[in-house]
Amino acid sequence: MHGLGLSSSIWQGLGYVRALNDHRVITVDLRGHGRSGKPDGPHRYDMAQLADDVAAVLDEVGLEAVTYVGYSLGARIGFSLLDRHPNRMHAFVSLAGAHRLRAGDAEEIFYPGYRDTIEHEGMAGFTARWRAARPDIDAPTTLALSHNDPAVLLALLDVIDTDPGIPDQRLIDTASPALLVTGDEDRVGVRGALAAARLLPNATLVQLSGAGHTDILSRRDDLVSLITDLRRHEPTGASPRR
Repeated sequence: MHGLGLSSSIWQGLGYVRALNDHRVITVDLRGHGRSGKPDGPHRYDMAQLADDVAAVLDEVGLEAVTYVGYSLGARIGFSLLDRHPNRMHAFVSLAGAHRLRAGDAEEIFYPGYRDTIEHEGMAGFTARWRAARPDIDAPTTLALSHNDPAVLLALLDVIDTDPGIPDQRLIDTASPALLVTGDEDRVGVRGALAAARLLPNATLVQLSGAGHTDILSRRDDLVSLITDLRRHEPTGASPRR
């Protein structure tokens, strides 16, 4: 599952589908993104609904359970799927994700005043300003962002700002293996991964040296190796590896 403002095409554009060609890969356009429907209003984008959407996709393709891989917002949705439909996950991979988002996280990831840009300059203005602030953002991410509906993006950002997160005790009671991957230069991701790793009983925490929130997906070979090796990992708690 892709992150905020992206789409399933990101996994093709960055070579993940090709690299995982010996696995069955299901990519999803989050509602409001890509080719999925774009309903109006923040109430149509709450985390429970987004997790239920994933469960509905699994029903449609005839899969009872999967290894779920989510990036950023896609990882946050994965935590809700783990909470609401734990039987649908063999294992959970969170890339730069958190079980509880904080007001201000999006501004830290993007840049101060990004909402004003979206409201008054649309996606073209937002993408240009973000690229100026973060010149390391890759071309597939830029292209995906430019195709968003500003109203939908703002609705999702409203949800993120008010999201209460998953209660700690429900994570403590989770049995599924979890791989929590973050870049060591991603303050939002490190904060979220450490908090989840303290709670999930079968979690392995990996920090990729030199990676940030917006460029972690460029570490495709590292991430594909971690994903494909997940089932061979014995749970190791929350000790970071590099």
